[in-house]
Amino acid sequence: MSAQKDFYSVTREEAAEELGVSTRTLDRYLKRGKLRMKLSPSRQVLIHEKDLEKFGAHLQPIKKANPTHSGKNKMREDLPPEAIEISSEAIEEKIFRELYDEAAKDLRAKQEKLEAASFRVGQLEAQLKSSVPLLEFKQKEQTMLGEQSRLKEKLVAAILKSWVFLGLAVTATIIAVILALVNYL
Repeated sequence: MSAQKDFYSVTREEAAEELGVSTRTLDRYLKRGKLRMKLSPSRQVLIHEKDLEKFGAHLQPIKKANPTHSGKNKMREDLPPEAIEISSEAIEEKIFRELYDEAAKDLRAKQEKLEAASFRVGQLEAQLKSSVPLLEFKQKEQTMLGEQSRLKEKLVAAILKSWVFLGLAVTATIIAVILALVNYL
C-alpha cells in the first residue's frame, strides 16, 4: 500500500490570496462546505489543495463575468497607498463594530435568560421554604396515626367500663328491688 499524501497544506491566508478573496469570504466558503479543511496540531486551519484548485477554477469564470471585481481592483490601483490603508482600517473598524454589536446583543439575550432563571430559582426556593419536607410530613403522619389508635383504645376501654358500671348499677338496682319486695312481703 502506498503512503497517502496529506493534501491539507494550504493556509487560510494563502488560499484567500490564491482565490483573490478576503479571508472572511474564504471562511464563508469553508462554513458552507465548499472547501474541505482541517485543523493542524497548532490549531491552524489548513485547506485541501485539490478542492482549492477545483474551486478556484470554478470561481474564475464568475469573477470574469462580474465586472465589480475587476473595477474594484482598477480603482485600488488608482488610489494612493494611504487611502487604501485608511479604507482597509475603516472596513476593519466596521467589521469589529458589527462583531462587537452582535456579541453585545447575544450577551444581553443571555443575561435576560440568566435573570429569568434566577428569578424562577428564587420563586422555587420560596415555595420550598413554605412547604413541609416529605420525610418530616411522613414522620408526623405516623405519630398522628399512632396517637389516633391509642385514643381509640382508650375510648373502647372507657365504653367497656361504662357498660360494666351500668351493668353493675342495673344489677344492684334489681337486687335492691328484690330485697325490698322480700322485706315487704
